[in-house]
Amino acid sequence: MKFEKILDNVYRKNFHLIVNQEPKKVFNWICELHKEAKTDGLEKFIMDCEGICIFTYKPFFYIYIKNFNWSIDSQACLAHELNHFVDFVLEDTGIPLRIENTEVRAYYFEYLFKKCYTALAKAKSTHKKK
Repeated sequence: MKFEKILDNVYRKNFHLIVNQEPKKVFNWICELHKEAKTDGLEKFIMDCEGICIFTYKPFFYIYIKNFNWSIDSQACLAHELNHFVDFVLEDTGIPLRIENTEVRAYYFEYLFKKCYTALAKAKSTHKKK
């Protein structure tokens, strides 16, 4: 499975960013990695969505974007899934989602978005060279 591992140096919640992979392969790969885990309903989510943030298998996290092509729609899908991830991490870390914490949330989102964008751009340029 081709993915970019995004390393989070803030809250230590790393995740695998998976783009442009067949949904069935993504589902099978996750099931293989988490043989003992319950995967009920996961296949339907992966098959039916354009993007999904999977945080059921702590400490492993996944963001999957079915068709990432640098369009505004695919970047918006990435932002959407990153928002889910940010909310989960902050809640898991004990930072409540309140108006007083919006700056923390915004900086964390910005940090992760830049990391994803950089990883995807690097992968794109490496792919072009081949």
